[in-house]
Amino acid sequence: MYFLLHTFSLIPKSTRYIFNAQQDRKMEDNEANQPVNNNNNPAPGHHNNNPAHVVGEGLHAAHQAILQQGGPIGFQPYQRPLRFPFRIILLIGFMCVTLLVASLVCLTLPVFAGRWLMSFWTGISKIHELYTAACGLYVCWLSIRGATVLLAWMPQGRTIIMIKVQEWTLMILKTLVVALLVAGVIPLLLGLLFELVIVAPLRVPLDQTPLFYPWQDWALGVLHAKIIAAITLMGPQWWLKSVIEQVYANGIRNIDLHFIIRKLAAPVISVLLLSLCVPYIIAAGVVPTVGQSCLRV
Repeated sequence: MYFLLHTFSLIPKSTRYIFNAQQDRKMEDNEANQPVNNNNNPAPGHHNNNPAHVVGEGLHAAHQAILQQGGPIGFQPYQRPLRFPFRIILLIGFMCVTLLVASLVCLTLPVFAGRWLMSFWTGISKIHELYTAACGLYVCWLSIRGATVLLAWMPQGRTIIMIKVQEWTLMILKTLVVALLVAGVIPLLLGLLFELVIVAPLRVPLDQTPLFYPWQDWALGVLHAKIIAAITLMGPQWWLKSVIEQVYANGIRNIDLHFIIRKLAAPVISVLLLSLCVPYIIAAGVVPTVGQSCLRV
């Protein structure tokens, strides 16, 4: 009952008249349907002529009144437009053509752009279409993103646009240098070291010369670099873990090129170069010299 009263209090004043009229009409109908009592005695269990209100009916009337807040809606005749079937067929036809053109552009444009870009590196050699499509999609996304950013910057004025372009250009150059060192040189040296220390002695006989493939060594180095970085971040606190966490916390927008080169790239590259060069110097320089000296003696 409290919920009914609360709901009734929320009804606007313009719609309460509809609710009251419906209640009065129901009360009149109930009084008319009651049997006539000749003895003028109240019926057992009833002390007045007002019927008991049903909560469900009142709530339904309240909901109907809420739905009709704006007043009753008049009759609106339906007028069928001219050439209605032809318009529906034309709409469906244009929808099919639009879907066809959109799917054709989404499937062919990225592949064409990816083929054109990858032809500068691979030449006439065939490449899997998945790689060309991925490259094309990424290039298209970058183009659309750049266009939207420029359109968003245009209301700010030419000076602000030039300042932001300079900032983004500097950030991109720093990112390219870091990517060249961290994602290019370090994985290549790491993969070459793994190839020389583990793979070549196991696969190549002593009387044969091993052949090295830089792309395969680089891919192998990327895999090992990811594993080493994950183990480093999971391990105890030491200088390499602190540097990696600091670089990750700075992100691309606040990239510190001097810090990355001095604290991360230079020490790791130095260790890898020493691991590659010292054994070669010993094997190609020290051992032959000592051997020739021993033979002369």
